[in-house]
Amino acid sequence: MEGRFHCLTFTNALILSALASDGEAFALRERLCRRLEQELAPVGTANYRMRSVPGAQPSPYPNDLDDTFCALSAIFLHDKQRLDGDQLAKATMALTATEVEPGGPYRTWLVQPDAAPIWRDIDPAVNANVAYFLKLNGIRLPKLDAYLASQISLPASPYYPSPLHVLYFLTRALEGTPHTRQLEATLLECQPDNILERALLITSLLRCNAIKPARALMPGLIQALDVGQGLAALPICVDTISGGEKFFAVCSEVTAALCIEALRLLETTVETPTPSINQLEPTHSVIATAKMLLSTTEDPVLQTLTDGFLAKLTNIPQVRELTTLPLDFAQAWNNQTQQLSAEVLQNLSVGHLLGWVAYTLYDDIIDDDGTPALSSIANIAARQMYRLFRDLNLDDDFQRFFHARLDGMDEANATELLHARFPLERLPDYSDNKSLYGRSGGVMLSSVAVLRLAGYPQTAPEIAGVTTFFEHYLAAKQLNDDAHDWQKDLTNGHATSVVTKILASYGQAYNPSDLQKLQKIFWHEVIVDVCRDINDHIVKAREAVRSFGAIEKPSFFTKLIEPLAASAEKALVERERSLAFLATFTDQQP
Repeated sequence: MEGRFHCLTFTNALILSALASDGEAFALRERLCRRLEQELAPVGTANYRMRSVPGAQPSPYPNDLDDTFCALSAIFLHDKQRLDGDQLAKATMALTATEVEPGGPYRTWLVQPDAAPIWRDIDPAVNANVAYFLKLNGIRLPKLDAYLASQISLPASPYYPSPLHVLYFLTRALEGTPHTRQLEATLLECQPDNILERALLITSLLRCNAIKPARALMPGLIQALDVGQGLAALPICVDTISGGEKFFAVCSEVTAALCIEALRLLETTVETPTPSINQLEPTHSVIATAKMLLSTTEDPVLQTLTDGFLAKLTNIPQVRELTTLPLDFAQAWNNQTQQLSAEVLQNLSVGHLLGWVAYTLYDDIIDDDGTPALSSIANIAARQMYRLFRDLNLDDDFQRFFHARLDGMDEANATELLHARFPLERLPDYSDNKSLYGRSGGVMLSSVAVLRLAGYPQTAPEIAGVTTFFEHYLAAKQLNDDAHDWQKDLTNGHATSVVTKILASYGQAYNPSDLQKLQKIFWHEVIVDVCRDINDHIVKAREAVRSFGAIEKPSFFTKLIEPLAASAEKALVERERSLAFLATFTDQQP
């Protein structure tokens, strides 16, 4: 099969990936990139054999994930700007269509669910190439990583000629994870049969930070290059099977590119400690899974809006509170909760995040801050959240609690729209704490679910204490947000708790020309009252934590409320400065 690399998607992608960091090969990389871009079908997937090359034989194979994600990774490595939100959305749809279960692993071929078993296989190399592309985009899927890790000791694929080919792809995908030590041990048992396999072994060891054994293999590579073996046409992947015999695709250009990759990587590698499991961030996998569950639309604009919304999460300081609160809660409570399965906690975390997504999108739309088109994504998020909580199979007591909290959120949203928007017949009443925490009360559902799954009955005092903690924590948080946003809320005609206090003190209808007077009222009177209310809720939240009894890490809960206490203290310091500024500003007015 020599000389056919120009009509195989896989070989073009492998060459481009191997040369991605080689500046001297930019012109070749650009040609390869354009060629691969032409091979992506309108639905975003690719085939083993190129269809854009004149004279190429028709492919006997369906489109597949291996060629699709190898091509996407190669394009990304060459120029990440070449992949837009539409293409990423299509890649997600391809995964959804081939998933064995959400989060992986994935089947190789893009065929109908009732296709013959030969087209519904699950392959480690193929899944590694999927995981590699996701990793390039900052996404890790625990289930997919677990599947790949299970394949390390006996790496085998019917599509590749040797274990080293499979390990090369596994190492690309799992680089930087706790599995690198197992990968290194398996790699060190391998004996390369040719220069291509030697290059694969060197590169894979370097990705495991095993620099010394990689250097020990380098003289053999140099020696082979010196005698011209660097352009040997060697087996890369299975091309066809006839009469039970495998025929391999071979390509001298691939051999050369993989040798260059090994040489370049050794030049730039610096030995660094392998990250521990505690350094790994589970947030990305939760966001990635939520993204897949939200990817039910084929509309590229809506999908781009969704992707952009989720992408912003990683820049939010409290991102773990939004994504892994159930996981962190379980680790903080006691041995019972710590024994819950990783899968259950992952699903709870995804459900928790999807609930927050739905709440936030609805809130933005209600406040005229969001795109109304995203209401459909909010609905999808809500449905998926309901499904994940339903699948916990908890009893009727929890179901009543679950629905009561969601009903409370809907009631709070309706009350705000009906009674806290200008023009007002009378100012709304925020004396009931429920008016402060009601709209975000769903936040506590996943933590209560953790306790129920660990064996606590719904009537347990621990659950009552956790509920009380979150009610006061959320009330303090809402007051803090209202204090920071009061001018924006006032301008938009939203009578929040803080706006209501200011207008009650002012005693007159709001007029935009009165803003300076209202600022004085806020800094002279209202901020002191608001900070006192925030601190009252913090005191009650801390009392709730003390009622939990002997839990493993009470600091987890105090860390949630500490920023609110610090914010209130900072606001009182800013008060003195703001009052001085307002006094000076007033004195300078004509």
